[in-house]
Amino acid sequence: MKITPPPYKIKVVQKIRQIGRAERVERLENAYFNPFFLDADDVYIDLLTDSGTGAMSDEQWSAIMRADESYAGSNSFKRMERAIREVFGFQYIIPTHQGRGAEDVFDRIMIKEGMLVPGNKHFDTTKAHIEDKKGFAVDCTIDEIHNTQSTHPFKGNLDTQKLERVIRENNKNIAYVLITITCNSSGGQPVSLANILHVSKICRKHRVPLFFDAARFAENAYFIKEREKKYHKKNIQYIVHKMMSCVDGCLMSAKKDAIVNMGGFIAVRDKSLYKNLAPIAILKEGFLHYGGMSGRDMEALAIGIREGIDYDYLRYRTWQVKFLAEELQKNRYSGRHSPRWPCRLRGCQKIPASYSP
Repeated sequence: MKITPPPYKIKVVQKIRQIGRAERVERLENAYFNPFFLDADDVYIDLLTDSGTGAMSDEQWSAIMRADESYAGSNSFKRMERAIREVFGFQYIIPTHQGRGAEDVFDRIMIKEGMLVPGNKHFDTTKAHIEDKKGFAVDCTIDEIHNTQSTHPFKGNLDTQKLERVIRENNKNIAYVLITITCNSSGGQPVSLANILHVSKICRKHRVPLFFDAARFAENAYFIKEREKKYHKKNIQYIVHKMMSCVDGCLMSAKKDAIVNMGGFIAVRDKSLYKNLAPIAILKEGFLHYGGMSGRDMEALAIGIREGIDYDYLRYRTWQVKFLAEELQKNRYSGRHSPRWPCRLRGCQKIPASYSP
């Protein structure tokens, strides 16, 4: 397989250690085989999530030093706001501490009891926030998403016939439609621009608001460039603007494609919606010029949101995943299986009914 070299230099390293097999088994058993309960020091290669775990760039670390921690009128907020407007194209920005903070604020305004939110495989916190507001998440993803052997290039697509039927049968009871890019609950499967345009057309026809969960918007734009022939020659920024032009706004956990350790935001076009969201954001997240983030976080986000759409970075990032998957497939069919797992589950205590992580 052709190797894709990393498009960056490594300036800082952090020492980690690999514990022996027997000790790893013991740690897993003590954690009830749930990786959320493992100590980070016991994990050599951490594949739990990319959320907030990315190494920040030299430009981000440099920007952190000029952070303005003022409660209101912060220059750090202004720089972050300007960057989001440039990359996404939305006028009104509300910062939040991370994506689930954005979901909580947003759904308090958008959802009334019994309303539906159709979309493509809602993320777990997304669905939880919808249900917390007495709404219902309706999955309208294409059937290919359930087939792990399918090579469909855009398995995160919405089934537009399913979506139209849901909207038509519940037209007065749709809070909004949500497209998750990429579709996190199905392994980060992308959504095509053709599908986004079609969904947007349906929503406009029925006068239903349409929003993105944009945590991995840059990766989705990269897959559009690579897999949709019409956009092969377009740059990532063009594709991002094209995607965002189809929706009324977005919610974002910036811990993913903005490559920061903490942060998020709501971005919308409509001023009246912004005014409705603002008081709830102040109540739940913090004042509108920081929203639960420090000035340092906002400075890093302002840089990261621009660096995250770099083509070479995205190409290398996605190549890493492809490389790992193909190597695992080779080992799967080569017969070089590991020795049988020495599991001693029978001796493990059951998790107490009252146990809470």
